[in-house]
Amino acid sequence: MRITTTRLAVFAVIAVLAVQPAYLLAQPLVLTSEQLDALGTSCSTVQISLQKLQRSDAVSRINHGRDYDQLLKQVGAFNGRLAYNKINLPQLSQIASDMQATVEQFRTIYNSYDALLDSAINRRCQDDPADFYNQIVKARDQRDTVYATIGVLDAMIVKYRDEVQKYRTTLTDTAKGATQ
Repeated sequence: MRITTTRLAVFAVIAVLAVQPAYLLAQPLVLTSEQLDALGTSCSTVQISLQKLQRSDAVSRINHGRDYDQLLKQVGAFNGRLAYNKINLPQLSQIASDMQATVEQFRTIYNSYDALLDSAINRRCQDDPADFYNQIVKARDQRDTVYATIGVLDAMIVKYRDEVQKYRTTLTDTAKGATQ
């Protein structure tokens, strides 16, 4: 079966940007000279696909950033209210601090990913398709790191909620004991 340039372009974007099992990430995908020639021929199509991806990722990043900012404001206000009422829950303060640091890390990693993607989009890919491909691989790896950071933040949010729930249960148990 002959691989058309359009099929190769679609394959390159999917293969490079798709989440792959860890054992595949350890082994770099080596393109044949025929595949590199086809990629060089159709790289403008791949760059257009990368531009679309960049736009949709930017919207997602903005939405995540806003959500994280709002969440951090609410967590800060809640922790402030606890402190005002002289309630000492250092684990909540620590989780909030860790969340703040991870949100900053998310922004830094995303900016690095966006710069790598931008570099691939603006590269003269016809001249060096192997370098173009390697730039896409780097961007994909950084994109995976962005999503891993989102997973870490999600886990922190769950942990914070669980700690608040534990405190709530303690209050409820204390109130029940006082009425009996």
